[in-house]
Amino acid sequence: SVELAIPALFCSLGGIHAFAGPFVVPGVTACYMCSRMRAVAAAENYEEAMAAERFFDSCKQSSFAQREFLPTSLSLLASLLATEVFKYIVLKYQPALAGTVVEFDPITLEFTRHAILEQPHCPVCRKKKLPRVAISDSTSSSWSDQNGPDRCTP
Repeated sequence: SVELAIPALFCSLGGIHAFAGPFVVPGVTACYMCSRMRAVAAAENYEEAMAAERFFDSCKQSSFAQREFLPTSLSLLASLLATEVFKYIVLKYQPALAGTVVEFDPITLEFTRHAILEQPHCPVCRKKKLPRVAISDSTSSSWSDQNGPDRCTP
């Protein structure tokens, strides 16, 4: 995504939690690697989280199909992601998941928002130094009004 300057939207399901985001817009938000580094650093057990990251990285393919998750989370996650893509592509609005991961716990019905900042030692961001563009916190104003019409073309 960053190397080709193409926006990308990520998600993850596992156990009882569903994670929507981040919506990575190269040159505007932190990359996916930054979000993974933050997730590992914020884990209750850093060594265990890092070992899991290394294991999944060594597989060199997605193993989400084999993971267990609460089935009702799938439709909620799909709705959130579809709305973000529609807002970005059609309405040209700033995605709410730009630089953010939203964690949903279907048992407690709680949404937790996690901001993703560019990590100073991120190998992806360091290798591909793109100009940073400031984005406002408002999701109701048009993305193209804030960043020019060329920012919204996929």
